[in-house]
Amino acid sequence: MGLISPPVWGGSRGVVALQGRRAIRMSGRGKHRLLRNVSSSGKVSCTSQTKREVRSENYVPKGNDGTPGLYFNKDSELACRLVQNIKEFRSKSAFFTSPAWARNRHVSTLVSHFLRVLTGHPGKGYERKYLRAEDGGTLALDMTGGSKRANNGGPLILMIAGLGGSSDDSYTKSMAAAAAKKGWKSAVLCMRGTGNGPVTSARFFSARRGSTEDVRFVVSHLKDQYPDTPIVGVGWSLGGCIMANALLEQDKLVEADGSKPKGFLSAAAILAAPFDLNHSTKVLDQWPSTI
Repeated sequence: MGLISPPVWGGSRGVVALQGRRAIRMSGRGKHRLLRNVSSSGKVSCTSQTKREVRSENYVPKGNDGTPGLYFNKDSELACRLVQNIKEFRSKSAFFTSPAWARNRHVSTLVSHFLRVLTGHPGKGYERKYLRAEDGGTLALDMTGGSKRANNGGPLILMIAGLGGSSDDSYTKSMAAAAAKKGWKSAVLCMRGTGNGPVTSARFFSARRGSTEDVRFVVSHLKDQYPDTPIVGVGWSLGGCIMANALLEQDKLVEADGSKPKGFLSAAAILAAPFDLNHSTKVLDQWPSTI
């Protein structure tokens, strides 16, 4: 439990990653790239359409050695806008640092769990919907109570929990509560075979194969229900891998005339997602992760 990795914010054409232990190398159109051309002063010249110049004291200019800091694609207008407008990205003094007592990944996981339990859940709980995919598989979609109310012009937050997780996890409930406080709709997608949903197909879910299609299927359903509302994804751990891969595939689905299918995510945040699934599996088999 408690693998350390950075949260990632991004749309289909670029990401911003807060580095925990290893660098994330992602950019638009399926390419993998790590930005290095930045001066030691932290000055980054973006080459996006806006020709925006961004300064970040947190940028790690060289190497891929797991140094804590900020990594982003300078060609992404979205990434440049995020760094420009978020103080915590620009300023080293405002950058997140784990308290000394929470720097152990297992301690951090346990403490966070119990703190989130105190957050509670908005409204009266979830309103469950079962969606039948084209291959006969069933997906459980848990909408927050009161999600039919006005959304205050905000997004709909679509969440995917970690391995074997669901809408019952403390972190998904905590995120649903945070969204509700802002007046935003939210939903938790329980992947096939999770969340006590019925198993109606031979395929379950993985970090990518088939699961990204399920994400687009659910996003399309939500777009039918809320056509004017941006759909923003949030994924944790393995759910973060699924969400990141869904973003990675989006550019390939854009038509020649620039039109996008309904299953497009407007943006997403990937939290605590492992970069090396094989290594992460071995870590989970070690003590005390086996507890």
